[in-house]
Amino acid sequence: MNNKKTVFIVKSAVIAALYAGLTYVAGMLNLAYGPIQFRFSEALTILACITPSAIPGLTLGCVLGNITSPYGIIDILCGTVATFLA
Repeated sequence: MNNKKTVFIVKSAVIAALYAGLTYVAGMLNLAYGPIQFRFSEALTILACITPSAIPGLTLGCVLGNITSPYGIIDILCGTVATFLA
């Protein structure tokens, strides 16, 4: 495998894990899910301006973070699209 591809995939995976992990922490504090959400993980969206590998990482991390949402598939789809666009 090409070294650049490997680095891209690893960066994306680390960002996805950070996003999902921070979302779970906010969920444990009752901040991540609901009509008004405060997610520490959304601060990571600035990484998309720094590295292109953040885009798939943030998108995947949002999907993983929203799996436990009480709003189900709506939050998984709409939340992921919103994070992707941000």
